[in-house]
Amino acid sequence: MNMHDSVTFAGVAVGGIGAVMTLVTLAEMAFDAVKRRGRDWRETASNFMVGIPNQALTLTVVGAAVAAGLHAVARLAPTQLGYGPVTWIVAAVAVDFLYYWSHRLEHRVSVLWGHHSVHHSSTSFDLSTSLRIAWHDGIFATVYLAPLAVLGFPPLMVLVLFEGVLIYQTWVHTQRIGRVPLIEGILNTPAAHRVHHATNAPCIDKNHGGVLMIWDRLFGTWLDERDLGDAPLCYGLTVPPPGINPLRVNFRHYLDIWALARRARSFQHVVLAVFGPPEWTPEGGFAATSPTSWWRRLWGMS
Repeated sequence: MNMHDSVTFAGVAVGGIGAVMTLVTLAEMAFDAVKRRGRDWRETASNFMVGIPNQALTLTVVGAAVAAGLHAVARLAPTQLGYGPVTWIVAAVAVDFLYYWSHRLEHRVSVLWGHHSVHHSSTSFDLSTSLRIAWHDGIFATVYLAPLAVLGFPPLMVLVLFEGVLIYQTWVHTQRIGRVPLIEGILNTPAAHRVHHATNAPCIDKNHGGVLMIWDRLFGTWLDERDLGDAPLCYGLTVPPPGINPLRVNFRHYLDIWALARRARSFQHVVLAVFGPPEWTPEGGFAATSPTSWWRRLWGMS
């Protein structure tokens, strides 16, 4: 299979899956409406008000910028690995690995949490939640994926696989599906992702994997939903929700960072307000940070 056919096939496959996931999302909404099941329709509307502009930007300005960035970085590669089947497989695993670490950083660095918190800000958890992605979310993709372009993986291949990782996660945003036999703990599932979105204390910063959950198991961030017992899961943020105004949903955390920086007592505090953990404050410091966090080790507090 040549480069054109290879990329076309992968692109059509990812696009097809995306179309199916969109239809499934709409079907869930229709089912809830007909059955009059409990759904916060204001939250659903907010998800679409955030998600539609995000998709429009991803398919135009942001997508073009990311593609251009990866092609520029690819010039540094000592060799090009081509589009063979082995390269596709290795690239798929590598993209998922980088997604895990970028996702984990987004939860632990406040300025990155600024865009990722948008996805977590809904107090509901259903398939429409997967649409709730910050308008500016994709601008960081070039940085996250640059190592693969430098290693010689074709930028188009990397972009298609990255989009595949994102689209795969549509179906895991639901409370309608229980545990899935055979793949639980191996692939991302609704049970695993419910834990990731929950604000219950044991669930914070757990299950960051996109497709494969092996990374969480290897790096100590795995939590099985069954370990929570019968405790009901709560969704949203650990601070008051931003409401449904899409501007506030997209940019509220940056206003919070600005407020922290203004209360800073030193330049170090300003740096921590921007690049420290999202829960850090000038008054409380790292008191709300997990005792095992690498932030504490970094600042000599372990």
